[in-house]
Amino acid sequence: MNNNRLSDIIKIIKNEIKSRGEGFSTDRLCMILSDSIGIALKKQNIDFRIINTLDYGATYEHVFIVAFYKTVEMNYVLIDTAFEQFVKKDGYELKAFEEWPSVILARSEEGWELLDHLCYTGCSVVDNATFNKYLSVFTNKEFSLDLNDLIALDVGEDYSQNKL
Repeated sequence: MNNNRLSDIIKIIKNEIKSRGEGFSTDRLCMILSDSIGIALKKQNIDFRIINTLDYGATYEHVFIVAFYKTVEMNYVLIDTAFEQFVKKDGYELKAFEEWPSVILARSEEGWELLDHLCYTGCSVVDNATFNKYLSVFTNKEFSLDLNDLIALDVGEDYSQNKL
């Protein structure tokens, strides 16, 4: 894996999180955060796609990023700095989902690792299975999407068109 590209991605995310300030709530700000990170990724010439859960049948809109780069093979980094709003918290009522997305992810080792990475770094290297598991927590559907299809999209020069 090209650790330089992954390091660049993590640095962008850390800078974004740092710029928010202490006590910043990410609730319902996923579009703004993804847009901001997308601008920074574009400046670093890191390819990415902005993904909206509504495009996959979710009833709750959530936006996140998949960045990608090639070493010997393609590498994919799921970026969701707003996922913390989906982590089960005592005293909070769940309204948009039947079950907390964090609870669903925590049921498997791969899901737990993804949850851990999203909560502590805002991103995680993913493969097809992990990406599909992540997407399914927002839709209650099983997916078998291939991340390689992300790079097949012609998105043009405008970063805002980097949407799947």
